[in-house]
Amino acid sequence: MNNYLGVCLGLILIIFCLLGCSTSNYGHFEKLPDMNVARARHKSFLMKDGRVLLFGGDGSVRYRDGWRFVGERALKTAEIYDPKTNSFTMTKGFSQIRYAFNSIMLDDGRVLITGGQRKGTKALKQAEIYDPISDTLTQIPDMNFTRRSHSNIKLKDGKILIFGGWSGRVGEKGNKYVKKAELYDPIQNKFEILPEYLNLKYSREIIGSCILNDSKVFIVKDLNKEEQAELFDPITKQFTVLDKKLSNKSKKHYNDYYLYKTILLENDKIVLFGRNRNQVSQFDIYDYKTNTIQRVGSSSIKNRIGGSLVKLDENNILISNSSAWGFMSPYNVGRPEIFNTDTLKFHKLPGMIYGNIGVSSIRLKDGRVLITGGHGKSSKYLKVSEMFIPKDYIKEKK
Repeated sequence: MNNYLGVCLGLILIIFCLLGCSTSNYGHFEKLPDMNVARARHKSFLMKDGRVLLFGGDGSVRYRDGWRFVGERALKTAEIYDPKTNSFTMTKGFSQIRYAFNSIMLDDGRVLITGGQRKGTKALKQAEIYDPISDTLTQIPDMNFTRRSHSNIKLKDGKILIFGGWSGRVGEKGNKYVKKAELYDPIQNKFEILPEYLNLKYSREIIGSCILNDSKVFIVKDLNKEEQAELFDPITKQFTVLDKKLSNKSKKHYNDYYLYKTILLENDKIVLFGRNRNQVSQFDIYDYKTNTIQRVGSSSIKNRIGGSLVKLDENNILISNSSAWGFMSPYNVGRPEIFNTDTLKFHKLPGMIYGNIGVSSIRLKDGRVLITGGHGKSSKYLKVSEMFIPKDYIKEKK
């Protein structure tokens, strides 16, 4: 009898292993070595040589700033993932600890780091540039305005548009959104103030932006109150408000619509990913050329909120590492799926290895997606990492 039970348990374990390692028509997830430092909400950049730079984020010592917890200690450490050796190596980090900063890779491969906040301080003007090749950090002239949780985007001429964000400290009276935008010129190494009348109309915290074919910048934010996007014209340096409403409150499922992320497709169509008042993830597609919105519908995963979105190719977007609302609190959803922008259908994938919240996800040059860090149900920050392996990649390597 004991032998029979043992055989049955063994078969069950084999079945579970096969299910866990199964590959769908789109791909599967594989475990990678751990990072050197546990981190969440960190930045990641694909370097020109194919390696990935990961830095900043939150660490492990929790503290309160103003009226809320700001994270688990902002980190100044950095490391590099090498796909060829499948390993993480520590490198030089920031000159000082900061959180709620922003960063962007310049055309020459260096990384511009701006603003943010240190514990107990107001927002910062400070800026610096990190060179991952020489592993050096260089202080540059300050921005013109203090900013935390701000946005930036690289224009087609290589300049960086910096806009939005907060002007002060979390919970501070008089802490306001920053309407004033500025441009960083890497050649001149200076920040240029835009004229007062050319600034953002909506100074809310920016959610997403992308460069359109005509070089204009499409900018959106939380759409609960103001439901319109703005355009920035790099020629006239003016912001204009689009007359198209990006939510549809006439429909039940679009009341109290919050936008999380945007994904630009090649034909000037923009995928808008948000949630409605019922805590359900919604997908719409905005067509910039025709100024129309196509209502796609909700994710196939019930109660999915937020999440990591990575564009795999022109037709497929990987959705992973999200949360959902359970009884009185959110919980992790390690159930990934693919959204096909051509058929407008969602396809479930085999489960993730970890499925944490607050991860950093980035597509490598070979098409795989590196997913690092985050935190689980215990809110403990983790060193773990995993890789999404597309089916096409597997066929290529066989």
